[in-house]
Amino acid sequence: AKVSAYILWYVGWPVSLQGVQINVPNGSVEVVPSCSGANLITHMLSVSVMVICVLPKPQNASRVILPFIAILLGFVMNSFRVALLALLSPPQYSDLFHYWHSAHGASMIVLLTLLIYSLICFWIFKSLDQNSQEQSDV
Repeated sequence: AKVSAYILWYVGWPVSLQGVQINVPNGSVEVVPSCSGANLITHMLSVSVMVICVLPKPQNASRVILPFIAILLGFVMNSFRVALLALLSPPQYSDLFHYWHSAHGASMIVLLTLLIYSLICFWIFKSLDQNSQEQSDV
């Protein structure tokens, strides 16, 4: 709740936080434990383990950094989702709120998170491959 409220405050929305309740003009959301992002973080952590196991010989640094990136990305993306839900909490946005609060909206966040993580992995492994080629040329 704190990170989501900070995101909204940082982009300029008038927001207040009372415990686990995020208040925006004309609406509010309560961030319950099931909204903590633990499911997305666990999913991303399992994806990072699969990436490490499946790809050929990832370097030691990538074995350590990929799970941390997955956890951080899962947490940040869930924080953005909660912030979006807070913005959509006023009654005039109830249809959008229910979409993003449902499994369909959550799966879109998971898909976006996986896409971002895939791009990060591609970039890391491409840079590692270039470094190994440069070292073999010397």
